[in-house]
Amino acid sequence: MYCESTTYPTTEYASSYRGWNNLKKYIVNIFTNYLFEWIYTYNDSIEKLYQKEYKIELANLLHEYDLYTLKKEIPDISINELISMFKKYKNALACFGFFGIYALINKEDNFGYYSVGNSFDIYKLYNLLEDYVNEEYSDLFNSSKILFKHSIDNNESICIA
Repeated sequence: MYCESTTYPTTEYASSYRGWNNLKKYIVNIFTNYLFEWIYTYNDSIEKLYQKEYKIELANLLHEYDLYTLKKEIPDISINELISMFKKYKNALACFGFFGIYALINKEDNFGYYSVGNSFDIYKLYNLLEDYVNEEYSDLFNSSKILFKHSIDNNESICIA
């Protein structure tokens, strides 16, 4: 992946197709851990009715994800299945500022673009998840985060090729 109009060294992220897919699956996995904690610590007293409904939807997303991933390792999880699963909950994710997870996984892996808006949502998500990243994925996570930040700072889309 790269930002097209520049050759600045930190604007590229290189990984195999499998490595990028595994990173995306891993980020989904740590996002669900984050979301679980968030749901049970979020202050219900300030919620509007639609927020309560969306919070229930996010709990349903967690339940569906847990059932799907039961006894599966990250490489065995299908990105297409995750896209289908998360697509049903995009409004709930957007309501609470978590749309970046859907923006991250909902792209073709061999060609496509992340818009600047996608980059913003994904970068915001990365900031939420930093404390959940383990050492195995740390370098991949950080180098892709730099690319999304560059996209935002320079108003450039990211090309997936």
